[in-house]
Amino acid sequence: MKKLLQALFILVFAFIYKVEAQQITKTLIGSSWNMYTVLSPSTNPVHANNSLGTISYTHRQNSDFPGGSGVIQTTWSEDGGLSWGNYVLQPTNDETQFNRYPSGLILDPTGNSDMANAQTIVTGPTTSSAASGWVGNYFYNFALDGSGGREFNLLNTDAEFSSFTRNSMMADKNNNVRVLGYEDNGLILTTGEYDAIGQSYYTDFAYASTASYYIGETVDANGVVTTPAAWGPVESLNLGDTIFYMTSENYDLFSDGSIDSTWTNEIEIINYFDANGDSLSVPDTLLVWNNIANIQDAQGNWVPTTFEYDTFYVELNGAVDSTLVQGTPGYYWTQQGLETEGLVEFYDYSMAFNENGNIGYVVHQGTDANGQIVPFVHYSSDGGATWTQLDHDFSVIEAYILPAYNGGIDCTVDMNGDLHMISCLFEGDESVAEVYRKVYDIVVNPADWNAHWIADINTERVLDTDPMAIHGIGYNHRIQAARSSDGSKVFAVWTDVNLEEFGEDIEKIEFPDIYAFGKDVETGLVTGVTNFTKYSQVEGSCFWMFTSPVTYDTDNSFKFPTTISEAGNSDLEAMEHFYIDGISFDKDDFIIENWNMDVTQIPSIEMDIYPNPASDFANLSLNMESAGDVSISLLNAIGQEVFYSKDTYKSGVHSVKIDLNGLEAGVYFYTVASENFSNTKRLVVK
Repeated sequence: MKKLLQALFILVFAFIYKVEAQQITKTLIGSSWNMYTVLSPSTNPVHANNSLGTISYTHRQNSDFPGGSGVIQTTWSEDGGLSWGNYVLQPTNDETQFNRYPSGLILDPTGNSDMANAQTIVTGPTTSSAASGWVGNYFYNFALDGSGGREFNLLNTDAEFSSFTRNSMMADKNNNVRVLGYEDNGLILTTGEYDAIGQSYYTDFAYASTASYYIGETVDANGVVTTPAAWGPVESLNLGDTIFYMTSENYDLFSDGSIDSTWTNEIEIINYFDANGDSLSVPDTLLVWNNIANIQDAQGNWVPTTFEYDTFYVELNGAVDSTLVQGTPGYYWTQQGLETEGLVEFYDYSMAFNENGNIGYVVHQGTDANGQIVPFVHYSSDGGATWTQLDHDFSVIEAYILPAYNGGIDCTVDMNGDLHMISCLFEGDESVAEVYRKVYDIVVNPADWNAHWIADINTERVLDTDPMAIHGIGYNHRIQAARSSDGSKVFAVWTDVNLEEFGEDIEKIEFPDIYAFGKDVETGLVTGVTNFTKYSQVEGSCFWMFTSPVTYDTDNSFKFPTTISEAGNSDLEAMEHFYIDGISFDKDDFIIENWNMDVTQIPSIEMDIYPNPASDFANLSLNMESAGDVSISLLNAIGQEVFYSKDTYKSGVHSVKIDLNGLEAGVYFYTVASENFSNTKRLVVK
């Protein structure tokens, strides 16, 4: 305990200097047509790629660009976030397709870490002007130089799994990209793998016919049917033969055998050779056909028009139902459904894989049969090919009667293959007056799980109905999980209100700052919690925060690529997005042992200073819970110590007079510290 408290004491002093040294800066990235691009903290629009040296942010395109709000833009920096002049747009026609809630990243799919080969990969749900809801998902990869890519839309009507896909997008070191969605109460994992050649495939057309024709019934002069209607025998296809296939639905072809030339194309067999000139045989072979389509001209006449040769597949004599589509180099996507046993009502979901991509976890958050909100965890050790639902009892965490997990969750996997669920918990038992809002690191593997307290949460989330909602849209603590590139460090990032700065009576997160915590999984040492935006230009205004799931690593630090956003005059007006630089932990910041304890266990000192603002003198009031040695220091805005004292105080109330004569007007920081306590507050000198 003594060692922990000494470390806490050191950390507080280090933080004062750190805030000034890091010089939190705010840089404009771009904008969006409206504010709906940032609503979900579960999307991953911010990504760092350490091998390429890029930080990227994916959003609905700049408000001054033509094309509407459904076009997706990836903007990136190659100098650590200092400048953001680079961008690429995905080739979407916003008049017919409205892409939403984007996630995106940048990588070199060849694995060579070469910016000349780099592409952006974006994904999210999509809808259209003709739809009343979500129609599917988009999965695009596009070269950063604008030279092209693969545009792929997976519509719910065509997919094995109709899903709403947007959460936890991330790439592993093999450049496989994964993103998580849901369908009803089931989870859908979508995985993209790069194919440098492109996958060729055969399309299956419902309008295919055969070379056999329908023969109508024969009727004699008396109206008696002498020969019933029937299909004739299947005829062999020969060079020069002509068959017909429909270009639109026409039931006459199947009902009476007649062929309406208005709605059919003539297909004439040209040869039996493939593209290389090799001889082929029928049936079951590829053939080249002359495609003669009937095209309606301006006068309404149907004119036969010959197109370039098409390649069709003959499965049986005369059965033409497929055409060969040559593949395009790019990402090709597969989907897998996961059913969660014991899940009654679904709330949220998250996913994470380790650096190598072989170990992964999928988390389903929802109520169990007892009505308790718990995480349901799936585990894979083969890159997501097979999954096992883990059987852990998450119903009890120390100090909670009924821990509830739906206050926010994000996941990462460390170098040991352990899952870290960064979770905001509260007391779900209504009989308990104190809600116990806390951030926990829930560490899970197939054999065990543990809950590690990180910090208390000062405020509640803002609901859509609260007066501090932004244009009627609420927001929460934006829980974010991250890891270093190698997974040796894991981090928690969230927003909360500094009550010492904005008032102890603040109940909702209406003045958010950015907080972070780090842990070294090899040593067990942690950084402690730092409010990085305290006293900065963005203090109390860090709305819609996103953090990269992988840190931007330097020789001496782990930087958190972080963005915030500012809404316009309404929810449908342009929103601006900003990069916040200076949020990082140094590699020597991991110094604290045994952090898994509640700060309420630490004996406290109540402290206050008056008057504030002050001019000549300030009176510091100390209410000691127990006797001990106490140091008092006063620092100016650049970290210079202008006052220091140390004395032994008995339990009870004491007053210390601080001489301010000779000090320049401005903001100062006073710190009261003992062996088991440390706290810093602000003093304004007039």
